[in-house]
Formats: sequence, structure tokens, C-alpha cells
Amino acid sequence: MLIDYLNDRLDEAKRRRVVAHLASCGECRKEAALLIRLKNNQEMALKEVPQDIKLSAFDLVPKAQPQEKSLLAMLNLEPVYDSLKLVGVTMQFMKKMILIGGN
Repeated sequence: MLIDYLNDRLDEAKRRRVVAHLASCGECRKEAALLIRLKNNQEMALKEVPQDIKLSAFDLVPKAQPQEKSLLAMLNLEPVYDSLKLVGVTMQFMKKMILIGGN
């Protein structure tokens, strides 16, 4: 639910529950802070990647119309997709850092 919260995908009641939980749970606040840092690093790394490399099979799938739910949403897989996308970008970033550090 934390990834959904950070991606602003929760209804108001769930969002309030997460906010209340974060207020009292230091461990979850640390996890949220880590996810935010990873997301920011991902966004910075993506700015440096050429457009043709940014494209993935998921990017080529037509976007769902606003009134339609995507297959990911219908199967409740958006958090999984977000996590995998984050892992992929993080791996690209780490590969770049290793190549830079190896020179």
C-alpha cells in the first residue's frame, strides 16, 4: 500500500490510514524515505538516458482511455509494475555508475 500511497493511487480513506500509520511507525517512514530517494534517483537517471533506450515493451502498449481500467489495474498489478520499473531503472543507474567507476 505504501507504493500506491507514494504514487497517489489511494482513495481518501486509505490515504488517511497510511498517513496515520506513517506518523506512528518509524520503520515505515524510513522505507517511504528510501522509496522516495530511489524514485528521485530514477527520475534523474532517466533524464540522461537516450529516448530510444527509455522505450520498453510496456511503453509501446496503448494507454487505456480514462474511463477504462488498464489490465494492470484490473488485476491489481500496478504496484508490482511500479516496483519492477523502479528495479529496472535502478539497475540501469547502477550499471552506469559501475562503468563510470571502472574507468
